[in-house]
Amino acid sequence: MTISDTVANTLPDNTLLLNELIIDSTVNWQVHNCKINEQIVTQEAPLPFLYHYDTLSDELKAAHPLTPSLLLRFNEPMSAAAAAELLHLPTDSIPAPWQVKVIGTLVMFCESLQVAVRLRFTNSAKDLDPIYTADKSQALTLAMHNWHFFGDVFVLNKSTVPIGIAPADTLSDTVSSSTVSSEIALGDAQLNTVQNSNQGDIADTEARLAPILLLERDQSYQFIAPLYSVALLSELDAHKSALPQLDTAVQARLS
Repeated sequence: MTISDTVANTLPDNTLLLNELIIDSTVNWQVHNCKINEQIVTQEAPLPFLYHYDTLSDELKAAHPLTPSLLLRFNEPMSAAAAAELLHLPTDSIPAPWQVKVIGTLVMFCESLQVAVRLRFTNSAKDLDPIYTADKSQALTLAMHNWHFFGDVFVLNKSTVPIGIAPADTLSDTVSSSTVSSEIALGDAQLNTVQNSNQGDIADTEARLAPILLLERDQSYQFIAPLYSVALLSELDAHKSALPQLDTAVQARLS
């Protein structure tokens, strides 16, 4: 994606997109201040009855079908032992999974660019992620195998080169240039002209045509609005394997 795809005559010609820089393996991104802020690994938390029922073998499900009274309790949180009792099964018939929740923060820093990006990561969007394994440490390892970034993003920009962030959806991704005028003012996401479209289409298009965000040079971290932070997080998660230092830093903080 080039700057001209989205914004015409509004950004310096030498503007660099953080979306591209942050996943570029040739850029020397270092990982600083990687911390685990919350780590829960427990077998004590309840789960909805449906989770416990799904662990049964086909034979046990056939022997203990879901009756109307059981269906009424499908989303009721309970322990594995309580679920077994409800089905009139031995207590050890239903395993109690380890449930894991990890939340942490890290900073990606590029000294040559003088840009830092503060990020949050987690193992799951769930409050607790059930992992069916006997070993506690293995449960943590499995839960964090596919950790991902989420939430707020903050950027510290001291770069002498203009740095921009492209939004999650851009003009080039969604709308034909033959239909849309390219005159979009920086800081103003209004589309000047949309031809052959009803008003509903216009409103939808305008919502997708936010301009590239030009970051201010500042000594403090800047909060990045969701439209732009989502774009950065999506790129990072899609290309995380190209930046092994991220996983190395995260795994080293687990205990």
